Amino acid sequence: MLASGQLTNREAFEEARATLASGDPRRQDSSLSLTVPTAPADSTAASSVLPSISSTATLTVGASGTSVVATSSASGTSPPGSSQNLLIEVGPYSCSPSTDFKLLTTVLSGYLEDTETDLNATTRYLILNLHAAASASDPSGSPQKPATSALPQEGDLISSIISSNNSIYLYTPTELLAERALLNSTESSSASSSYYQPDTAYFTVTVVNDQQTTADGWPSEGYIELGKAKRLLAGYGTVDPQMMAYNFSGDAAYIFPPGYLQATPQVTTKAGTVTGGCFFQPGVDHISAINSSWSTTTIDATTQQSDILPLVVNLTSCGISALLNTTLNNTDAAADYTPYQAYAYAANWAWSDGEPRNTSATGSMVSCAALNATSGRWQASDCAQTHYGACRVGHTPYKWQISSQQGHYTNLDEGCPYNTTFAVPRTALENSYLLAAWRDFRKITYGESDPMLWLNFNDLSTDACWTELEG
Repeated sequence: MLASGQLTNREAFEEARATLASGDPRRQDSSLSLTVPTAPADSTAASSVLPSISSTATLTVGASGTSVVATSSASGTSPPGSSQNLLIEVGPYSCSPSTDFKLLTTVLSGYLEDTETDLNATTRYLILNLHAAASASDPSGSPQKPATSALPQEGDLISSIISSNNSIYLYTPTELLAERALLNSTESSSASSSYYQPDTAYFTVTVVNDQQTTADGWPSEGYIELGKAKRLLAGYGTVDPQMMAYNFSGDAAYIFPPGYLQATPQVTTKAGTVTGGCFFQPGVDHISAINSSWSTTTIDATTQQSDILPLVVNLTSCGISALLNTTLNNTDAAADYTPYQAYAYAANWAWSDGEPRNTSATGSMVSCAALNATSGRWQASDCAQTHYGACRVGHTPYKWQISSQQGHYTNLDEGCPYNTTFAVPRTALENSYLLAAWRDFRKITYGESDPMLWLNFNDLSTDACWTELEG
């Protein structure tokens, strides 16, 4: 079962020069091929193939002996007090002889195993940022191209290290390619219940000789986790240009190429605002062909502390996930978690602070979601109130209309115009497009005073379990 409505969590951490994260890349637009040896030159543009990476690719990776964490071997654990537990300071870097990439994959495997029966289990992304190490005498200098003999050989490739501990959890490019080519058989499988049905608003389907295929479809989270029992995708992030001879073709069946799972758009900012690279473009409803991956940018020490929270809000509304790589208020979370909590709240694009309110606690039927035109966020509201409603146009995630008339929540679908359906935004970028349409509508209707707009989202059936209204 293929869909592009993939994953929702946007947590991230970086350990051993590899970024482990999960996200919501709904707008993937590259198709899959394991034979074309050229990576996309522009990760923000749709391409016709998902290439494997070979030694001739623009972005490639290699290793310089044991200096590159991703290719070093695990040394195991050492008893307390041993030299293996000491940190080695090399210029600006702190290194541990007992911590390497194999250890990271072991920890990851333990985490996936421990949470596989947890109701909060999620699919994770392992994004590998691979770097060449400079010489020990000049650790901050430019690294040199490593000798071919220093590169990992068969059995020591990055994919081999990941698979040794996580093969049962890994969803691979090979699997994606096969399922994109055989949508008919995938859809008829026992795992393909209505719970896993794809939303065709996010991908295209081509029929050839009665066989359905897709060039840009992606699995739903439910299909990956429950239908396939998979919870991990691995892909390359940034790769040092010096590394040209690593055997990427050996990894191509297991690891997605750079820019495919995660894209880094060219974002410019000033004083907490996004001045360039925003995916929100008024009037452009085919943005899915532009925002082709889970798009991220990093907030580091170059950003003024006072600008961080408004910048996170604006980046999120632009469809870009902000990854924090600096200390907030000169303190870590163990000493004071509140700045980091505020950062997480700023990245929330849906509910307003304190929402959704609990129905049983309020004593009223605040069981239906509405978008507030002033705050741009959602509120739990009394379902008996009368408001306009949000209507998605056809199969365009970023094109919205407002219902032709006001109504109670349960009959709002009758007010949506032809070729539209009562709906709810699924991503921050969709919410930005709906908010713009709602604000424009209020201006056109001579200053509509009611700021609330019904969304197809409620907990009428079960308190605190929010879902769409069934037709």
